[in-house]
Amino acid sequence: GSCLSEEEIQKLFFSIDIDTLLIVDEAYCEFGQHAGGPDVLACLKKRKGPWVSIRTFSKSYSMAGMRVGYAICSDTMLADALKKTTCVFNLPILGIAAAAAALDDEDHLKMLMEKVSKGREQLDNGLREMSLSPLLSSTNFISVELPVDGKKVAQSMLEKGVQIHAWPDPGYENYIRITIGTAADNSVCLNILKEIL
Repeated sequence: GSCLSEEEIQKLFFSIDIDTLLIVDEAYCEFGQHAGGPDVLACLKKRKGPWVSIRTFSKSYSMAGMRVGYAICSDTMLADALKKTTCVFNLPILGIAAAAAALDDEDHLKMLMEKVSKGREQLDNGLREMSLSPLLSSTNFISVELPVDGKKVAQSMLEKGVQIHAWPDPGYENYIRITIGTAADNSVCLNILKEIL
C-alpha cells in the first residue's frame, strides 16, 4: 500500500522500451494522491510510448460491488482498439449512475479519504503499541508482520468475528493485511489481535 516517488515512477516508465505497451494499475491512485504521492497520469503523459492507466471505483469510492472501472489511454487509436475488446453491455446501468454521481461529489471523496487516513493512523498506532511494525501504507489497508503464522491469526480472528487476510506469498507467511474500517471496527480488530497475540 505504499507510494512510489515521482522519480521512481519516471525511472520505471522510461526504462521500458517505447514500443512496449505500458499498463499501469491505478486502483489506489486517489489514496496515493491524497497522501501526497505523485500524479501518475501526469508522469504517463511524458512517456513517448503507448500506455494505459486502469482505474476503478471499487477502492477510494467504496463501490466494490458496482464493478465499475475505466481506462485512460495514451491515444485515441489505442482507446478504440480497447473498446473493441469489451462487451456491449459490460457495465451495469446502476453502476454507471453511481459512478457519475461519485465523480460529481468531490466533497464526499475528500471525506472518505480523511476517514481512511484517520483510520489508517489509528491502526498504525495500535499495531505499534503491540510492538509491531506496520508497513508504510497510503491506501485503505495496512500490512504488518506478526511474530507468528499469519494464517493461524487470520483464522482465530475470523472465529471471533473479524476478517483479516493472511499474505499467501512465500516468505511472507507471518504477514497479515487489515482493511481500514470505522474507528469502532478498528478498535475491535486491534483488541482481538492483541488478545490472540
